[in-house]
Amino acid sequence: MTNRRVEFRYDPEVDAAYIPLADGVIDRTVDLEEMPLKLPVLVDLDSSGRIVGIEILHVSSTVGPGESIGQS
Repeated sequence: MTNRRVEFRYDPEVDAAYIPLADGVIDRTVDLEEMPLKLPVLVDLDSSGRIVGIEILHVSSTVGPGESIGQS
C-alpha cells in the first residue's frame, strides 16, 4: 500500500475544510446533512457522478482540545 499525503484547505472564517480529490468541473453538490447520517459534509460531484472534492463543515467542533486543524 502506498502512502499518499492528503492536501486540504481550511477557512477559519467559515470553519470549513475542503479536500480536493480530483480535477474536474463541479456539476452538483450533495449535502450529507440532508441524508439519514446527518453529517456536516458536502460532496462535490462531476457530471459523471465522480467525487471531485469533500467539504467538512464545523471543523473546530470535531477537533478535540489541543489538537491542530492546520496542515503539517
